[in-house]
Amino acid sequence: MGQQVKWPHKMKAPDSFRNTGFWCDFHRDHGHKTEDCVALKIEVIELLRKGHLREFLS
Repeated sequence: MGQQVKWPHKMKAPDSFRNTGFWCDFHRDHGHKTEDCVALKIEVIELLRKGHLREFLS
């Protein structure tokens, strides 16, 4: 999706507050699991609103 996706910055929480056992592919950082990523969910909703990703809807 290249320029269509707003890729996030690294997470702002200090390392001491992050769970190093969890990895988020969207943030490319430790702290939470990809499937629990709120920023990713918001970005997917925005892409759907703009008419992208329709091929993945049933």
